[in-house]
Amino acid sequence: MSIFTRSPNSSVLTDKDGYVVDTTNPLAVNPAESGAANLGTSQVTVSSSSATSLLAARATRRAALVTNNDSTISIYVGGASVATNTGHKLAAGNSITIPYVGAIYAIAASGSPVVSVSEVFD
Repeated sequence: MSIFTRSPNSSVLTDKDGYVVDTTNPLAVNPAESGAANLGTSQVTVSSSSATSLLAARATRRAALVTNNDSTISIYVGGASVATNTGHKLAAGNSITIPYVGAIYAIAASGSPVVSVSEVFD
């Protein structure tokens, strides 16, 4: 993954090795980072009583996008043992991109909110 930084006191953009990025020294882009061959989408109703599987593990996944479609209920995202006191809180209406190939789970703070899930993979 290409990494670049901007010094807080400068408008000069540099790559991860500190080289200035400009028209004579453009930021290198790995073609493998430009897109994936497949896009999978689904909607999942998340339980408030136990962790709900959003995505199974996929070795070729590049990233997953999880969107909490509910207008009031938060969800918590994490691994198979996710709980409301251990997961990453995703408030109603918000999204998170997760560059992770393992299984992804969620649990609802209450009720049964619906979550949209997308993944890009090769």
